[in-house]
Amino acid sequence: MIQSYTSRHTQASPAQSEERPTMKKSSIPETLKYVRKKAVEIGQYDSQRVGPSRKRMVRETFVVDANNPKTLATAEHWAKGYQQGTDNYDIVEVPNTPIEAIEIMSIAHRHRGGRAWKVLIAGAYYVDLREDVLLEALINGPGVEDSHLKGPFIWASSGSGLKLTRYKSSDHKVAEQRQIRHNTKVKKSELEIGGIYETPAGSRSIFLGYVDYDEVDDKGAYQIPGSRSYPYTPPSGAWLPNLKLTTIKKIQLWYDTYWERLGSDKQYKAGLYWLHHLKNRQMAVKVGEIKVPDDLLGTIRKHQLDHLTSELAGIAALPKFTPGCNSYPTVSDTEREKQRLHALVESWQRSTYRRPGQPRPDVPELKEIAEMSGVKENL
Repeated sequence: MIQSYTSRHTQASPAQSEERPTMKKSSIPETLKYVRKKAVEIGQYDSQRVGPSRKRMVRETFVVDANNPKTLATAEHWAKGYQQGTDNYDIVEVPNTPIEAIEIMSIAHRHRGGRAWKVLIAGAYYVDLREDVLLEALINGPGVEDSHLKGPFIWASSGSGLKLTRYKSSDHKVAEQRQIRHNTKVKKSELEIGGIYETPAGSRSIFLGYVDYDEVDDKGAYQIPGSRSYPYTPPSGAWLPNLKLTTIKKIQLWYDTYWERLGSDKQYKAGLYWLHHLKNRQMAVKVGEIKVPDDLLGTIRKHQLDHLTSELAGIAALPKFTPGCNSYPTVSDTEREKQRLHALVESWQRSTYRRPGQPRPDVPELKEIAEMSGVKENL
């Protein structure tokens, strides 16, 4: 039996919960799948509980993009519920065409104080309507007649799910623009160093050009403790480093940042955290550009080595492990050496960025790792 959606303990469909993603990431699917539970009887909302209740036989429905198997699997899991049976729901496929009006039935209270209005589509499908969409429709739409909120409405994706949106509203127009961008792509040959590009979802990144770099794999060499909040256990037995070096060629280098931070041509220096190297990134449109200095990779290398110096100082300052010592974190000499070498390995990638075809940069600070990896030239 399906619980009433007027209860505080109502189970919300995952893609239609109180977390409201921004319409900035929206697009409009052409075809929908309605995952429908078995029909149950529900009553329309009455705040005083004195009037005659309008009863309806409805089917709780989870609406998904017909071309998104991941969200369809989520919807089916929701429909099965605790019984995990396949006979308590079915699926119908429908075009995502405008819905002239929806009938307001009740309000659902979610966890953490969230709410969603419950509405009927075509007098049968019981779905969520977001409060922001309701408010927009009341202010800018045709209004309400006999508990029917006039639209028309259409389903637009928002984050990982879908939500009803009033047709031709500002949110719907944003969704249409996102849909156009999902169908466009900047060719790799068109990428320009310093160009600010926007993904189909709306996030922005600065293209810093193509680079080669070296990658050192030390996973088989030793085990690094996951946290410094607990005492380290002194390792037993001998330890020998086992490092493997691979040269990665012609990889895209991007600086990710929030679009409102792009007012300065020095934003790429804000931190190493925002640097990412990827084989390929799909971008929809170029929206601006900044001047990238010729010594950009040298600047990145300097920041990385400054970070390494700070990290090595912290490792050196850790108390030495002694039996019966109660202070922590403490490390044995062998464990301290593991952490030191791991920090050197972690600095290798960004410290060896160079333009495609250029020789490996000379980084004396990493000479020790180079020798362990069998590198002879430079470093």
